[in-house]
Amino acid sequence: MQFWTSTGWRQGVIVEVGPQPTNDAKINLNMEKKYFIAQADQPTWRDYYDWGVVAHVTRAPYWTGFFVGDWKLGQGMAVNTRTDGTYAWTEVAYSSATDTLRIKADGTYEWKDLSGKVTKGRWTAAPDGPGIVVKDARGGIWTLRNQTNVVEEKTARYESARLYPSDRSQMSQAATRPLRR
Repeated sequence: MQFWTSTGWRQGVIVEVGPQPTNDAKINLNMEKKYFIAQADQPTWRDYYDWGVVAHVTRAPYWTGFFVGDWKLGQGMAVNTRTDGTYAWTEVAYSSATDTLRIKADGTYEWKDLSGKVTKGRWTAAPDGPGIVVKDARGGIWTLRNQTNVVEEKTARYESARLYPSDRSQMSQAATRPLRR
């Protein structure tokens, strides 16, 4: 199998799915749907990865099918646990999306930016793993990759992805949409 990291796709072996059950519901929530992976090139380096960044090495329909639908781009979410010394609570803060991206099953897309300009084109499958490639209004090439994790699914009720620029001259962008499952 392969998993996505900040340096690209890496190969590995799934050692375990999720943690051993505990009596701590918070730990179980944060570790649910994670894979404990041993990297192929560094088998003693093992870590947990969210299900959204793990895939088979053989191309499959979900490599592009997952992305079909409407995405809000640039939306962010921060989740913090606060305490006053007696009580603890969770705060969730959101920033609004600036752009929208509609991925269609027929291989086309529409990217509407903050100014209202719509860029239309054909998306292509990412050549190196799950994801799709699109162009923005200035001709910049971006790859949309799945980043869905259990915390965002259960806290904000959305699926997430990330748009990565090909030339790295810009920051990647968060992409979200309501949970479909």
